[in-house]
Amino acid sequence: MAPELKPGDIFYAGAYEVSEQLKPGDIILCSSKWSLISWLIRSTEHCKWSHVAWVYNGYGAIEALSGGVAFTPLEDFDLSDESRYKVVRLKPGFVTDQQLVESLKTAMGYVGRPYDWMSIFFLAWYWAMKWRHSAPIPNNRRALICSEVIAMPLWQHAKFLFRDEIPAPNTAPKDIAVSDKVEVVGRQ
Repeated sequence: MAPELKPGDIFYAGAYEVSEQLKPGDIILCSSKWSLISWLIRSTEHCKWSHVAWVYNGYGAIEALSGGVAFTPLEDFDLSDESRYKVVRLKPGFVTDQQLVESLKTAMGYVGRPYDWMSIFFLAWYWAMKWRHSAPIPNNRRALICSEVIAMPLWQHAKFLFRDEIPAPNTAPKDIAVSDKVEVVGRQ
């Protein structure tokens, strides 16, 4: 299990040569061209980014993969590959340090839960029907997709939405990538 997280914790990710410090709460946007689910998300969302992971501490990030929610070592992300990864951070003023820490702890509690394949189906269906901005996706509350691992705890602890018109359960990687509430970290 990961060490306890406290407000203000920061660390360097020197192995990745990111020009700024990575901090707990930073979001890793990911792109894959080899996964069918990635293709589906990229195609329906018209966005390069099909997956997100949430930096928990200097050791790893929380993400929902096809096998379920996992704590993944940071070494598994080659952040120097700008074609596949970009790191963003919430802009100051949207979430307090305490709200962020509580949100990260909630997300860490999701580790071991199953992946929510039904939400992926609903995201694609809602996109096709042009409902995504108005109708919340039925929330399983047990299974999660990658963006829910981030969006749901932030909503629970800070009433934060990446895009005001999109409910937290409907958040997709694109919504995080294009949000005016995040800024790019490092040289990317």
